[in-house]
Amino acid sequence: MFGRERPAGIVTGYGWGPIAKQVAELLSKSGFKVIEPLVTVKNKIKEEDINKLNELSDKIIEALLKITEPNK
Repeated sequence: MFGRERPAGIVTGYGWGPIAKQVAELLSKSGFKVIEPLVTVKNKIKEEDINKLNELSDKIIEALLKITEPNK
């Protein structure tokens, strides 16, 4: 598989429409491990969006550490 269980976070702009779930499905089918939350920013970024982005970044870092640290 292309993704080989590599972590992937998804951030979309609403100008593309609500496509985060479709992107997540495509990445999963390609072998990536999709990290949640899926983040869609509508218009101007809000505090809720920033909180979701912070949560997503923390989870991506955690997933990357798991695959790069020896014996984990």
